[in-house]
Amino acid sequence: MLLRTRFYIPPVKPEHLLRSGLIERLQNTQGSQLVLISAPAGYGKTTLVSQWLHTYSQSFAWLIVDSQQALAEVFWQHIIGALQTIIADIGQQALAVLPTQGIEAAVISLLNDLDRLDIAQESDHAYTLVMDDFHKAESDEILSSLNLFLDHLPPSLRIVMTVRQDPKLALARRRANGQLIELQQADLAFNAKECQDFLQKKLQTNISLDIAQQVSLATEGWVTGIQLSAMSSLEGIPKDKNLNRDMADYLFEEVFSQQPQPLQDFLLFSACVEKFCPALTNSLCNIEHSYHVIKELEVANLFIIALDNHRSWYRYHDLFRQFLQLHFQTLSQQQQQALHLTAANWFEENGYYELAFQHGLILKDWCRCEQLFNNIVQEKIDLGLNNSFFYLLEKLPSNIAESVSKKASKAFNIPFMAAPNSIPAANSIPAANSIPVANSSASQSKTASTQRDIDDLTQPLIEPLTKRETEVMALVQKGLSNKDIAEQLFISLNTLKVHIRNLYGKMGVKNRTQALLLIHPKG
Repeated sequence: MLLRTRFYIPPVKPEHLLRSGLIERLQNTQGSQLVLISAPAGYGKTTLVSQWLHTYSQSFAWLIVDSQQALAEVFWQHIIGALQTIIADIGQQALAVLPTQGIEAAVISLLNDLDRLDIAQESDHAYTLVMDDFHKAESDEILSSLNLFLDHLPPSLRIVMTVRQDPKLALARRRANGQLIELQQADLAFNAKECQDFLQKKLQTNISLDIAQQVSLATEGWVTGIQLSAMSSLEGIPKDKNLNRDMADYLFEEVFSQQPQPLQDFLLFSACVEKFCPALTNSLCNIEHSYHVIKELEVANLFIIALDNHRSWYRYHDLFRQFLQLHFQTLSQQQQQALHLTAANWFEENGYYELAFQHGLILKDWCRCEQLFNNIVQEKIDLGLNNSFFYLLEKLPSNIAESVSKKASKAFNIPFMAAPNSIPAANSIPAANSIPVANSSASQSKTASTQRDIDDLTQPLIEPLTKRETEVMALVQKGLSNKDIAEQLFISLNTLKVHIRNLYGKMGVKNRTQALLLIHPKG
């Protein structure tokens, strides 16, 4: 006997914001289509579908999917049971053959019933079958039989699924043939206006659009985060981007605790960096398959966000990373230090000096910070960003900042202030090539000195190539574009340009063609 409450649609609560635009998109779907609503926990997937079905009068069946339906036979019994709430006699033969002839025979029988219904149906409107939280019962046998069902889905029926991760239902093929309609995290996230409307309705008070914008940015549109943030604020209005206890409890119970231990470890270790790529997480986690783990996180919608179109770099949703960092603190001090050291080494070796600097600060490795600061200054000057590195001194203890600024001032001929609390505003710092001098003769002397420095840099291989420059040159020889080289080395395009500029300077050439001719002269 099936539990009838699994077929009950959740009620629409008055405090829930009506998602009119998304509801219209759902209403414009048709029979024989699969509507997939895929997002992490707390993005309002179930609420949205409930609102749609309450807004527009239509025939629908609702099934709350859970782990008890993970067996294919039990799953299809529930599917047929749900359909029978709107079509009383459908699937009778399918239920009869299910125990004796198997899943495939039962699915074919159900499809034949739906086909006869389609022929007899006078209405142009399709029935809707909702599978809420389908991911809870996902199994290979269920996916195989459901793929068969979807491949032959008649116009009389449309399937709507809410999931936390994309199921293996030949989505690429269905997307290409127009059968798949998708709503994802970006679609469900609240914008500033929706956040304002929601908070005003929830808190029964006026909320300015500016405050709503701050809340929307702080939570990245995460609906549950907005609600929990508002509920926990003393004044009813969240003021900052900080994770609160209610959010942490929700993320632990609904997300983190449901992951296997290896994946929990991966999440914790990778949370010590602001952004990550497969090569970096391989080092942090001491594994070689980070690429596949990251793809698994993407499929599972575990609050992970791609930072580029090539999906080379990622970050976590800010509130989720705060949650992970809380649990990161439960690791031993030795393990935390080791992870930060690994991150610092990797970033430095790959030319991400500012990110390496951040981990040097955490490690209180002032010698490393000084060297990295010099690298950053050189990199910024080479890029023409002469005033964009002074803020780093503010992060250092005053005595260390004083020492670092004096040495950098001498090395780069730039007037640094001695103490971080007296650093001038960026726009008050003259550019490196326009620093005022005492008199014209000094100016001429400096100009001559600068020209000599430039001439020196044009001498071939004035100093050996670094390991990274050697790697870059090897890929240049292979004919790879700058974009391809950056992707292969997991570095930014700007960082690559700095390496290439330094490389050309050491070789005494001005462009790629000259560099290649120097290595492979004609004749």
